[in-house]
Amino acid sequence: MAAGRKKQKGGIVNNSVKIYKKHTAIHAFAYLLGAMLLSLLAVQAFLYIRFVLGNDIVLSLSADKNDISLEHGQNATLNLDIKGIANPLCRIECNSEFFDISGNKSVEAEQFRTISQVARKKAYTLKEMPIGTGQKLYRFSITCGTIKGFLCHTRGMPTTRSILVTAEYSLNEEEKAVKNKLKKEIESKAVLFLDANESLEKLDSEIGRYSNTLTIAGFGKSLEEARGRARQTAEFLDDLPGLWQQQDFSALSGKIIQLISRINEFQSASTELNEIFIANISLYNALAEKLFLQKQKLEILKEKELNETHALELAGIIRDFNQNIIRFASETGLAEKGKIAGDISGINLQKFSDAVYGNETKEKANETIIFGIEKITLNLTAEKQQFVLEEPKTECCVFGKCRECSFSKKAYPVIFLHGHDFNKGVSAFYSLNAFSELQKKLEENGYINAGEISLSTAKRKDSGMLGLSGMPVTFRASYYFDVFKMRGTYIPVQTKSESIETYSIKLRDIIENVKYETSQQRVIIIAHSMGGLVARKYMQLFGNSSIEKLVLVNVPNKGITGNAAKYCSMFGADLECRDMNSDSLFLNKLNAEATEAGIYNIIGTGCKMEESIGDGIVLEENAFLENADNYMIKGTCSGTNLLHGELLDISKHQEFYDLILDILKG
Repeated sequence: MAAGRKKQKGGIVNNSVKIYKKHTAIHAFAYLLGAMLLSLLAVQAFLYIRFVLGNDIVLSLSADKNDISLEHGQNATLNLDIKGIANPLCRIECNSEFFDISGNKSVEAEQFRTISQVARKKAYTLKEMPIGTGQKLYRFSITCGTIKGFLCHTRGMPTTRSILVTAEYSLNEEEKAVKNKLKKEIESKAVLFLDANESLEKLDSEIGRYSNTLTIAGFGKSLEEARGRARQTAEFLDDLPGLWQQQDFSALSGKIIQLISRINEFQSASTELNEIFIANISLYNALAEKLFLQKQKLEILKEKELNETHALELAGIIRDFNQNIIRFASETGLAEKGKIAGDISGINLQKFSDAVYGNETKEKANETIIFGIEKITLNLTAEKQQFVLEEPKTECCVFGKCRECSFSKKAYPVIFLHGHDFNKGVSAFYSLNAFSELQKKLEENGYINAGEISLSTAKRKDSGMLGLSGMPVTFRASYYFDVFKMRGTYIPVQTKSESIETYSIKLRDIIENVKYETSQQRVIIIAHSMGGLVARKYMQLFGNSSIEKLVLVNVPNKGITGNAAKYCSMFGADLECRDMNSDSLFLNKLNAEATEAGIYNIIGTGCKMEESIGDGIVLEENAFLENADNYMIKGTCSGTNLLHGELLDISKHQEFYDLILDILKG
C-alpha cells in the first residue's frame, strides 16, 4: 500500500516538470516573438525616421564624355555609369531613355527593377550623322523610385538624373576636297554666265536707246530667245546655292555639267547677237558718214556765187537732199536706209561744180541744208560680275525643327538652385531632386533640359556649345559640391557643412561654368528656400552683372523661427541653421542693403504656424522681401507634407508653374 502511494507521488512530480517545461517553452517563444515584433517595429520606425529626414533614394549618373566631334562616316561610343542606393528593404523601379533632342525621337527606352541598389552601365554608338556641318543634341535620362511596402517608406517621388551630350559633325577630308573643287567650278562658271548676261543686258539697253533709229531684221526674235536662255540659266543657277548649303555634292556634280552646257549655249547666242548688232551699227555709221560728206559738199557749193539758173538748180538739189535726209531718219530698216543713202550719193555734185566754174554772175542758192544725222556710238562695256558661294551654314536642330546655328542674346540659361537639406547626414545628390519636374515641364515651352551641373562637371572643349541652338537651356545645380584636384583629375567632394556665404562663392563658379557652356553673359536663377539666400548673398558680394532675373521660392528672407529653427539645428548643418536664424548676423548684413532690381519673390502661405501663417517652415512675413515683386500662392500643409517643399510639385500647383513661366517669358 505504501509502495503504491510512493509510485503515485513520483508520477505527479514528473507531470509537473513536463507542464513547467511546456509553459517555459511557450513563454520563451512569446518573448522571442515579442522581441522580433519590437525589432521589426523599431526597424520600421528607424526607416520611417530616415525617410522623414530625407533618406529615400540617391542616384548618380556619369558619362565618359559630354561633347563629341565626328567627321562624316565616323562613329563614337558614349559610355554611361548609373549608380543608386535606397532603403535596403525597398525595391527600386527605374525608367531610362536615350533621347535624340535634335530629331525629337527616342533612341532607346528601358524599364527595369532591382532591390536596394542600382549598378548599371550603358553604351550608345553615335553614327549616321548628316552630311555637312552642324550640331546634334542627345540626352540620357534615368528616373528611379522606390516601391512602397511595409518596410519601405517612400513619398513616391522619383529621382531623375540627366546628361546632355553635344555632337558636332563635319565633313571628312575627302568631302572637304570635293567641296573645295566644286566651289571653284561653280563660282568660275557662274561668273562666265553673269558676265555674258550683263553683256546681253547692256546690248539690250543699247538696242532700246537706238530703237527709233535702226532696226535689224529678225534680231528681236533672236534677242528674245537669248533672254529666255538667260532666264532659264539664271533659275538653274539659283538652285545651286541651296544644294551647296545642303552640301549635296553628288547632286551638285551633276548640276555643274548641265550648267556648263547651258552657259556655253547662252554665251554662243549672246556673242552672235553682239557681233550682228555691231556689224549693223558699223554699216549704219558708214551710211551716216557718206551722207555727212555729201552735206559738206553741198555746203561748199552753197557758198559759191552762181548765176540765177545755177542758183535755182542748186536750191533744188538741196531740197531733194533735205527730203531724202528726212526719209533716211524716219526709216529704221537698214536696207531702206541704204537705198535712200544711195539715192543721195548718186547726185553728181562734182559735175555741177564744174558747170558753174567761171560763172560771172554773183548769186547764191537760197536754201537751208537739213541734216541731223549722227553716227551711233555704242557703249557695250559691261561691269565684271562676281559670284561667291557662302560657306554652308552650320545646322542646329532642336525638337525636329532646324535652323542655322547661332546664339540668341535673349536665350538666358536658367539655373535651378535647391534649398537647405534638412538632414546633414544624407547624400548631397539628394538635393538635386528639387525642381526636376519643373525642369522637365519647361522643356515643353522651349527650355532645353540639360540635367545637372556642378563644379566637377567636365567643361566642353569649346565655349558656347550649349548656346548654338539659340534656345535657352536649364540646369539643376548644387552648392553642396566642391572639387579636389589630384594628378590632373577633378574629384567631386561633398561639402554640406559650410556657411551660406561660402556657398555663394561656389555659386559664382557655377554661374561662370554656365556662362562658359552657353556663351551667355547673364543667367536666370530660380532658387528654393536657403538657395535664395545663397543667390542673394552672391549678388551682394559680386553684383548683378551676371544675373538677368532672380526668382525666389519660399525663401526665409528674414529667417526662420520657432520649431523650424529648433529642429534645424538638431538635424541640419550647424552653420546653415545659424545663418538662417532670424536674428543671425548673416541675415542682418544681407538685409541691411537695398534689394537689387529684377528679383521675383514667390511666397507659399496658408499653413498655420505659431499664431501666424506661412508655408510650414517660413512665416509669411519672414518670406516677404521689400522692393521685390512679391507673389502669394495659397496652399495647405498635411503631416510631413509641408507647402514649403510641396509648392515645387507642379502637378499639384499649376499656378506656380504658370507664374514661373510668366516671369521667364516676361
